[in-house]
Amino acid sequence: MITAELARFAVSAEPNAGVRAMMRLSMFDWAICGYAGRNEPVARLVRDMVGAEGGAEQAALFGQTVRLPARAAALANGTASHALDYDDTHFGHIGHPSVAVIPAALAVAERDGTGGGAFLDACVIGAELSIRVGEWLGRSHYRTGFHQTATAGAFGAAAAAGRLMRLDDARMAHALGLAARRKRPPITLGAAG
Repeated sequence: MITAELARFAVSAEPNAGVRAMMRLSMFDWAICGYAGRNEPVARLVRDMVGAEGGAEQAALFGQTVRLPARAAALANGTASHALDYDDTHFGHIGHPSVAVIPAALAVAERDGTGGGAFLDACVIGAELSIRVGEWLGRSHYRTGFHQTATAGAFGAAAAAGRLMRLDDARMAHALGLAARRKRPPITLGAAG
């Protein structure tokens, strides 16, 4: 089963020095894009929405002194980092791996007090898994109207967060299964009636 194979990869893979170095560059790119996009209208709207919900002060937001629950910070920081659309691009994946993976991993790492090496490795694994899923989905998925940054990115974010939470193979498979089965509202085209 493909979910079991992806889960095993997410739990067991050990990134090498070359991919860690590339991820450091992606993190720098992500941080610069997030900081630049922090006051874009969509970033402000999402930040205000998640801020209004309140909750435990677990993770930081771009350019803010307030801390929010990890899930809220991941959403707000992911939105800010993609708001200007200058973030990293993987052309085989047809998407932007870091904007889904890094905010999720960073929020969990901040919440749990995880060190930099584990955070870096989780980001590498999450990005790799996101890219593999994106390439598997292919251009037809993109041409149909799906944004692979979100669809494939959900797998990468789940893998990175799950790795930081030290999920075993079975629990990682469940996390990836949930990413695959997210129910989305139907899209209605045409005039509202």
